[in-house]
Amino acid sequence: ARDMIEAAGLVPGNDIAIEITGIRPGERLHERLHSDNETLVPTAFPGIDRIQPTTPPDLNLAKLQQLESAAQRRDADWVVELLQELAFDRRADIADFNSPELSVSRL
Repeated sequence: ARDMIEAAGLVPGNDIAIEITGIRPGERLHERLHSDNETLVPTAFPGIDRIQPTTPPDLNLAKLQQLESAAQRRDADWVVELLQELAFDRRADIADFNSPELSVSRL
């Protein structure tokens, strides 16, 4: 905030007050860009890694095809369930899927 205020030619604390409010609900201080099931592999560029998936691409392709089919049929419960399966290792990031409004019961 200080850098932005100074970049605008103003003085932090005098021209614009800075108030520390803390973290907001849902706000993250750190965001994971890969899952535990993926491996970071260094590249020729320092500080830049690439992700090596451990799930065979064909498995995800089949799930994506099922997802497309469920969406075309407008089967919302099946769409949500497939999305959960595709993102199984990121359940902490998609906690909203577990809300009562999106409860899934597939028989």
